[in-house]
Amino acid sequence: MAALSQKCVGCAELYIGRHVQELKHVPEPLEFYRSYVSLNQPVVIRGAVKHWPAVRRWTTDYLRLSCCCFCLLSFIAVSNIG
Repeated sequence: MAALSQKCVGCAELYIGRHVQELKHVPEPLEFYRSYVSLNQPVVIRGAVKHWPAVRRWTTDYLRLSCCCFCLLSFIAVSNIG
């Protein structure tokens, strides 16, 4: 547990700012690398995976039935986009 706590402190030190930019489009790979990865900046990309089949299939009931042997903790995020 101490090792995990130590890693969390190390991660927090990497990012000093408090603002997280949100994008409504998926950036090109080079733009993403230059603007976020190389600068160690967090970013939220809204709707980036909305076309994935899992978005439609992975309902609470589906996960409950599929993962019946595991303890599932779910968080539901509500988006104002669209």
